[in-house]
Amino acid sequence: MGELREPPARRVIANVLWGFLHHGLGRACLFVFFLALPTLMTIEDVGRFTIAYTVLLLLVQPVAEASLGLIVAKYTARGDLAMVRVAFAGAGRVLPVALGVLWVASLLAPVSPVLTAVLVAYLGLILYQALVFAYLRGRQRMRMEGVVGSLEKVASLAALLGLWRAGITGPLLPALALLAMACTGWILTLLLFRGEIRELRGAMRASAGGAAPRWLELVREGLALGAVGLVGFLYFRLDVLMLGAMVGTAEVGYYFTASRCVEATYIVPTVLMLVLMPRLARERDVRPLLVRTAWVMGGLGIVALAATVTAIGWVVPLVYGPGFGRIAVLVRALAPAIVAVYLGFLFTQALVVLDLQRRYLAIAVAGLVVNVACNVVLIPLLEGVGAAIATVVTEGLVTIAAGWSALRACASGSTLADRSSGRGRGGPAHHGAGAETAGLDP
Repeated sequence: MGELREPPARRVIANVLWGFLHHGLGRACLFVFFLALPTLMTIEDVGRFTIAYTVLLLLVQPVAEASLGLIVAKYTARGDLAMVRVAFAGAGRVLPVALGVLWVASLLAPVSPVLTAVLVAYLGLILYQALVFAYLRGRQRMRMEGVVGSLEKVASLAALLGLWRAGITGPLLPALALLAMACTGWILTLLLFRGEIRELRGAMRASAGGAAPRWLELVREGLALGAVGLVGFLYFRLDVLMLGAMVGTAEVGYYFTASRCVEATYIVPTVLMLVLMPRLARERDVRPLLVRTAWVMGGLGIVALAATVTAIGWVVPLVYGPGFGRIAVLVRALAPAIVAVYLGFLFTQALVVLDLQRRYLAIAVAGLVVNVACNVVLIPLLEGVGAAIATVVTEGLVTIAAGWSALRACASGSTLADRSSGRGRGGPAHHGAGAETAGLDP
């Protein structure tokens, strides 16, 4: 069986830099994007947009990112392009139907059908783009992601300002700006990276003559990861919906803005895991790299926590003025979750690499139960602060459980050879780097 060559150090460094360009500049732009919304519309309109946006993400994002995206990146890294081809084919057939059904179902909800139509179109474009990024990420080539991902998010700010000056306001303003961002991303892709798109299409055609794709195995893994993503998204975003139902849209607007402030610190673990995940998927013994990275992630999380708590006291008055102190209160309540999230990025991705999707799902379901219980008790008492405490408790418990499971699986001696032959504790067999990948990397 052929082996994929490890990428040279300069490529790893380049990928980290491209990742920081996308998720640094990109997240900074989205941070400003969402931070600006309360200054361009009423806080109630921010809450209405947030609820519609959250509901749609709740139904779509887990399928694309937690399921198809991870599958494409993992199997590309292992050289199993037959499985990657099946994932792309499934996305091409299922996502258009699912998005259409989602919009029709939204007609029954108390939200504007125009708003949901715009958001559904945005999600469709961005989800297909995410799959292309995942394939190239598995190949350890993140230049397109860095260039397109950053430029399209710069375009989101220009679109937001342009639409606002054109007189568009209310919840439709950010939705149209996000759709303009997604369209810009595909235009840039087709103009600047036609070669990468041709290469992807060629690789998928070539894989059609190789080993028979394992449809049932892929469906099982996809369902498990999709369920994980759905459950994880629920306990991460359900507080927004519960706040809207129990308190009101104004508190949702404050809480959503505070959440975006905290999430701006997640650029570091996001980028590091985007680069590290394909490396973990190829690693014969995951434990040494996992332990070293855990120490780094924990240290970085502590630094991010201290910086957030220190800076938010002057950032909120500077941006919004003295009347928005509620945002700073909620940020400080959410901030302790930062350390858990930094480590959680690593440990949950390790469970995917170790093919422990079902264990990951069990942990996520337990986290959801804890989160809902905490929100039911704490939101009536403390409103947004109660939702923040529920998030901190949930993230901490999920991270502890995921870390314990991943390290325990590593201690049992699971290696890439075990996972490829099905002898690992994760269940079904997954093929490692095969002959069909020979010569694939330049």
